[in-house]
Amino acid sequence: MTKLYVLDTAPLLSDWSSRVPDAPLVTLQEILDEVLNSPSKRRVEALISSGRLRVESVRSESVDRVRTKASDVGDGTKLSSTDVEVVALALSMKELGHDVTLVSSDLAVLNTAASLGIGTLDTENRFKDRIVWAFRCPACGFSAKVAPEGLDCPVCGTQMRRKAVRRLRAV
Repeated sequence: MTKLYVLDTAPLLSDWSSRVPDAPLVTLQEILDEVLNSPSKRRVEALISSGRLRVESVRSESVDRVRTKASDVGDGTKLSSTDVEVVALALSMKELGHDVTLVSSDLAVLNTAASLGIGTLDTENRFKDRIVWAFRCPACGFSAKVAPEGLDCPVCGTQMRRKAVRRLRAV
């Protein structure tokens, strides 16, 4: 089975796709909308016209599963809706039986994807460990596994901070 690469914005802003010249690439329209500079737009247009890059939509069930997992590992407050959807696209492709690798430079995206058992590739080689985060209030010491609404401490109202509570080797 051929490896399928699901692309976040970072690999589309660089010449990363030339490193895997024959591999099929998939992304979302929202990701393409983030590609604004002319050289990157030309590269994306060439990938689409050659048939290497497909634009797919994501299933809502996958989005819900990604949001739940992101919240469980403490990345929910760091992911935009597009971030959630690109991880959900990778999850959808994996569930359809593809050998999937999500390519991104966003550590929260990579962390959430790895926590779902999705293969990851960091374009900047910074992602080494999956991290499970907790939230701690620096003022009163209250801690929680899930981020409270607005990251405000429910005890004293101070802005809570993320703290790594467990590190695991990335897949």
